[in-house]
Amino acid sequence: MALVFLSIVTQPFFEYGSIAFLYAVFGRMVVEKQQKHFLALTVTSYLTFVFWQLYWFRFDWLPALYVIIGSAWVVAWLARCPNNVIWPNWRESYGKTFIAILSRNTLPYYFYHRLIFELLSAVLLGRSIMFSLRFF
Repeated sequence: MALVFLSIVTQPFFEYGSIAFLYAVFGRMVVEKQQKHFLALTVTSYLTFVFWQLYWFRFDWLPALYVIIGSAWVVAWLARCPNNVIWPNWRESYGKTFIAILSRNTLPYYFYHRLIFELLSAVLLGRSIMFSLRFF
């Protein structure tokens, strides 16, 4: 519950704010098959995420419905995720260097691709980039 309340402070300054930690705890509980408080955490994570999405983006009714239903589907799927190893011997493959570099640098890749898309949007569509920069 502390992370939910912290989202009030963190959400305006960091994308997803403390909600990211809620989903990290959620993922850890799925991996370790912990059941104590799992339903409460699942519902709390979902409701907090959906609330902030609807609050910040002010969707019309159809996109809002998509966010509500789509997020519920994703959270329900993640709650039942089988956690099977897809590629157990990836370290012996030819793509191991690519996978290692990509997995260790996911956050910078995410940041830079968002920045590039926002700049393209500003240049090609004439949109203000200031709205999106506050979400970085």
